[in-house]
Amino acid sequence: MKPAGTNNDPKDPAELMSRAFIASLIAMLYLVFRDLPSGGSIGKMIMRLKVVDAETKAPVSAGRRILRNIPWLLNWIEIFAFIITRKRIGDRIAKTDVIAKCDPRHSRPEAH
Repeated sequence: MKPAGTNNDPKDPAELMSRAFIASLIAMLYLVFRDLPSGGSIGKMIMRLKVVDAETKAPVSAGRRILRNIPWLLNWIEIFAFIITRKRIGDRIAKTDVIAKCDPRHSRPEAH
């Protein structure tokens, strides 16, 4: 006989709820902290995008990169806001924009 609290049966409702909670927590943490590395999220690295200050276009602090992702926890509201206004709520709150990174290999000096 097993001691109380050691039931690891994957069909046990308590075990399922526990696993679902842990998976949800991991997903929420990823949504909030995904832009923490200076290169941005995996998607931003692949698409060669970066998060910058909306006014100066300078790189933003780690705190502002986290702040812009907190509204993702509101999921559908954030998506609808983007569809309607073409700017995320998080970008409005953190005063940030997402722009393409310049690739020095393909940039040309401007002719004057």
